[in-house]
Amino acid sequence: MLVLVLFIVITLNVMYFMLNTYIKSGGRAIAGSMFWLFTLYWYVAFPFKAILIVYFDLDLQGTKVFSEASLQLGLVVSYLMWFMIYAGYKHNYEFIVPVKISKGAYLNEVKLELRIIIFVAISILGLFVFLSNFGITINHLSSIENQNSSRAGAGLLFSLTSLLIPSSVIYLSFMVLRKVHFNISPGIVFYSVMFFVSFLLIILGMVQETRRSMGIAVLGGTLALFMINNRYWPLLIFMCMSSIFLSPLLHTLRYALHFMSDSSDWNFLSNAFNLTYFVTNIGSTFEGIDHIAVYINKINWIQFLFGVDMGESWLYNFGGSYIPRLIWESKPLIYGGIKQQEFLYPFMFASTNTPATFPVSFVVDFIYGYGVFFGLLLSYFTGKLLKIGTRLILNPSFNLLSMSITIYTFLYMFNIVRGGTAVVGNTLKFIILVVFVLGLVNTIRFLPRFKK
Repeated sequence: MLVLVLFIVITLNVMYFMLNTYIKSGGRAIAGSMFWLFTLYWYVAFPFKAILIVYFDLDLQGTKVFSEASLQLGLVVSYLMWFMIYAGYKHNYEFIVPVKISKGAYLNEVKLELRIIIFVAISILGLFVFLSNFGITINHLSSIENQNSSRAGAGLLFSLTSLLIPSSVIYLSFMVLRKVHFNISPGIVFYSVMFFVSFLLIILGMVQETRRSMGIAVLGGTLALFMINNRYWPLLIFMCMSSIFLSPLLHTLRYALHFMSDSSDWNFLSNAFNLTYFVTNIGSTFEGIDHIAVYINKINWIQFLFGVDMGESWLYNFGGSYIPRLIWESKPLIYGGIKQQEFLYPFMFASTNTPATFPVSFVVDFIYGYGVFFGLLLSYFTGKLLKIGTRLILNPSFNLLSMSITIYTFLYMFNIVRGGTAVVGNTLKFIILVVFVLGLVNTIRFLPRFKK
């Protein structure tokens, strides 16, 4: 009963803040807000999923090794962290962007667009190199087993698969800025490249059994349309909401070819329309409250207040995982977010170093290093970062680096809710790629500034 009461109180609280935002600033302030997209995914992963666990006996990715009291406290902690993010997001400061069109003149350079197109082409080539090394072709798709052990010594090879989306985001950001500031519409080359990339992302989603790459192209295109003209805010909200309810369909699609390679039973595709399958799939996609409940059930009060590993897992998330084993021969096989998973579910690692891996949510990640109070502080500054991103979406600057990071972060908001600091490493890698493509001078030129 307490879980239901908490759910109702939290829901009313969220609705109040959202309605207040709509009354003051309109629908565009919600559609273009990184905070409200974060809230959407947080709400499904924590309050809503808590109801599914208690009242619908939801099947979980990890074993249900927590008490109802842990679930209740986990719900309170997750709400407090969301509230601190909201507090950071509402912190008032002015955002200054360059206003002279001449400052964005580099966006009209033909050689810059050519460099971006070449980068996209290299990314596509890198993807095919990766697939061919694992014996995977367009005609023969198969899942990559034991990815943890397969990555050891092959980090560069695996990184080739992660170039396709970043290169496409840079190209998308480039075209958005040109349209917003110079009213230059994308040409046939852009649309051809984006269509081909979208097709490859679907293929990649099936190979690596991930839904995010399948849906990211549609969400990215809708966001770009909104940034060009804010009157499309209802469409963007609709697409963000659809990213939740389409997850069972995408889940079925990502396993479709792998399944049908062993069977001609096309009825497998009908699973997406089964109610039990639908609810279970949403629950398995939006993990959160179950992990914080397991964490609270497992730790003592000292660990709750001061953390477990003193930030060791964050060192890997902040870039340590990218140090090649050629340099760091003793680099462990299990680190970062996977180490947090091992702490919560050690039985999954009892017989193998390569179990099914999943992030343990930003709530667990934020308090895992130095405890709940530090986690609340980290949440506050996360809210401030979401505010910066929101202002860039609603008021695009001329700087391609800041806009690329903004769009990239919006598209991967689900990963922030699901993994916390686990996204930092990929974001740093993305920044390096943008600087490489854009050039250092154009990267630092006319960066946005902030003031109190």
